[in-house]
Amino acid sequence: MAVDSCYDGDSIVIAPGEYNESILISGKRLNINARDGLGSVVLNQVIQFPAGRLRILPGSEIRMTNLKFVGASTLLICDLSNVDISSCEFVRRDLDGNFSNALVVSGGRARIRECSFQSLTGSAIVSRHLTPDDTLVVEQCRFQFAEYRGGFVLSVNGGIASNVRFSHNLILDASESSNLFFDGMDAVVYNNLFINCSFLLRSLSGVPSLENNIVVSDGPVSTVVGESALIDYNCFLGTEPNPNWGTHNIYVDPLLNDPENGDYTLQCTSPCIDAGMYVGESCYGTGPDIGPLEVEYVKGDIAPDNGDGTVTITDAVGVVNYIFAGALPPCPLTAGDFNCDGNVTIADAVALINYIFAGATPVCQTCQN
Repeated sequence: MAVDSCYDGDSIVIAPGEYNESILISGKRLNINARDGLGSVVLNQVIQFPAGRLRILPGSEIRMTNLKFVGASTLLICDLSNVDISSCEFVRRDLDGNFSNALVVSGGRARIRECSFQSLTGSAIVSRHLTPDDTLVVEQCRFQFAEYRGGFVLSVNGGIASNVRFSHNLILDASESSNLFFDGMDAVVYNNLFINCSFLLRSLSGVPSLENNIVVSDGPVSTVVGESALIDYNCFLGTEPNPNWGTHNIYVDPLLNDPENGDYTLQCTSPCIDAGMYVGESCYGTGPDIGPLEVEYVKGDIAPDNGDGTVTITDAVGVVNYIFAGALPPCPLTAGDFNCDGNVTIADAVALINYIFAGATPVCQTCQN
């Protein structure tokens, strides 16, 4: 492959096709990309390579985009390297009940974003031997488990690290898997959506934090915690309150728009809007949303009646029409609650008029964005 003849800083643009060889990258700094986008290049594992379909050896700095990995055993191994993996697809193909992991990160720094993990029969991502200087970031990925399940969505063990972040991901059909496993990690897990989740967390040591997540299950959600864990500001549907969790969790239907057809955005009346904990990211309204997809709106701008991104007299009139004339409600509903008392009433219309014409200071403290 072109890897062998490349120099540091080179870019490899791969033509469409299916490639069957095993690949080793040793100590190089490369950008690897599929020329025609995701799905055009398939790195196909025709036999079971114990060492991985593609292996990145220590000292390498690799950025890869739009590659599709298909195989029956471990698809990609990163050893003590710096990797940025984006918009890639990992598809496990079961052979005789083979149980293995899709992606293994052994030390180094790894950022995995906007990737898809499908038909998983083992763990999706396994990270081990992390040091305090190492980092692991998994964000905006989608995990879909196969009929035969096992392993974890994310397993981090065999080291000591505090730079582990798992955020804004979608996890589907992990009912027979332990979603998250940490040993010695103060990992942060926030703004994810877990669908059909029964075993959320197993932590042997360290103090992981789980905040702003939506967890949907058909029954009780289990956690096994060795030391302690911060589990707060989450939305649970299908399980009862746990006395060992935080007091700001809510146990209600998150009101997703159309999850059966893949629309996991929040409805206008969702209790998850503005109900999360500030975690250092930009947000809208008076607080971050619970879940991976933030609803973008301006306080006082009452879409769909207006929704032009500004607060004008039209918005005050819209609030009055909603209250007294049965007009469409503000979307989200909290957009019309201009005085932040938890309801949309005539007092909000008055507060809007005072803000527009009298220069009154908004009552609400808004998010940073």
